[in-house]
Amino acid sequence: MLHGHDFDEAKLKSIAKFYKANLVITGHTHVRKYEKIDGVTYINPGSIGVPKGDGKPSCVKIEDGKIKFINLENGNILEEYSLN
Repeated sequence: MLHGHDFDEAKLKSIAKFYKANLVITGHTHVRKYEKIDGVTYINPGSIGVPKGDGKPSCVKIEDGKIKFINLENGNILEEYSLN
């Protein structure tokens, strides 16, 4: 997990490979993101205060093998993915 403000995608992939990570969580962009590349899951939970993209304040909950992006305005699940 890192803020992500000084890493581009290539650097994040390099870090994941170096640490043999299967999950990388970043922030900084305030844009909700889920991406799976070469067996590594990359997540950006979005933003609780200044959301960009669709403008919905969000956070991520990882539980029971599922990744859930939660809308903080109403508690609804915006997106859901399997961690596996």
